Amino acid sequence: CPVTGWTPRDRRCYGWGRIAMPSAAEITDKLTLMGQAAGANFVDPWRHGSEILLPATGDLVVVGDLHGHMENLQRAVAFADLDAHPARHMILQEVIHQLALGEDHSFELLEATAALKCRFPDRVRVILGNHDLAEWQGREIFKGGLCLNLLFRGGIRNAYGDEAAAASELSAVARARPLTP
Repeated sequence: CPVTGWTPRDRRCYGWGRIAMPSAAEITDKLTLMGQAAGANFVDPWRHGSEILLPATGDLVVVGDLHGHMENLQRAVAFADLDAHPARHMILQEVIHQLALGEDHSFELLEATAALKCRFPDRVRVILGNHDLAEWQGREIFKGGLCLNLLFRGGIRNAYGDEAAAASELSAVARARPLTP
């Protein structure tokens, strides 16, 4: 993938002041990134069917239950320091569905993990979790009486405008994920 890195989107855009929607070109770039990450999942040399069989050497950083927490992802990526550790692998899980009240921006973690997968295609994996599966299969997940699926899709709609196109690409990324490390 042509991605050399990822930076958080400008918080002035979505949900924190709504100054501007991204341009059509920016939306296309993000959706292209999602497609590239999905493709990278399928050609991962350590993937065998729905399993990841990692090499016997090197080390592994596993981070689960991110649920839209960008700071936790950023901390994990800094800790893993994949640039400085070429034998290190990283597995991420449960990226979507922000568990805090309010508008769900966990799709930004999908964008960030897609960029990370593209930057380190043979060393980063985002495995399928129950929240990803629920989105893919159209099954609702409720926490505290709120439908997390609706909040997630609302965040996508507010950020991308065209929920259908974005949801389709995000779903493709989920379908391309392995089930187990």
